[in-house]
Amino acid sequence: MVYKSKPEALAALKAAGIERDAFSIPETAAILGYSEGFLRNLIHRGEGPRVITAGARKIITTEDRQSWLRQRAAAAAS
Repeated sequence: MVYKSKPEALAALKAAGIERDAFSIPETAAILGYSEGFLRNLIHRGEGPRVITAGARKIITTEDRQSWLRQRAAAAAS
């Protein structure tokens, strides 16, 4: 069995046309082009996207990520 890094696995899913509604913090960081530490710091300071706890996992929905990006863009424009 071949194991892939999270960014590689994410790219493989996207290439296969599989859409997901939620991603882990490391996956979200890869999507945004941020380091995982930077995203975790934003979340810790209350400046990151909303995080949902699902069992032991912490996930960020696509909708919450996109909403957060729109808010950041609006704040930067004003």
